[in-house]
Amino acid sequence: MPWSNPIFLSFPFQTRAWVCEGDSDISHVVGMYRFGADLRWTKTKNFGDNKYPLLMLEPSQDETFVIGTFMTGFLLWRVDGEEDKV
Repeated sequence: MPWSNPIFLSFPFQTRAWVCEGDSDISHVVGMYRFGADLRWTKTKNFGDNKYPLLMLEPSQDETFVIGTFMTGFLLWRVDGEEDKV
């Protein structure tokens, strides 16, 4: 898969991954993938284009939001439900 940093996996089972897609450090698109019974990662959600270079991705404590941190702030995306930024 052409993923670049940042990346994080769900806890404790590590069956979901949130990644910056693309093969370069300038990718700002965040996607969610699930690890399936076929032992492959499948894209399940696209969080849309983000105009800021992300420094870090992390989950909220209950993993209902993805927090993208960039140099001057942060963005929140809801994991389930709407695909638009919150």
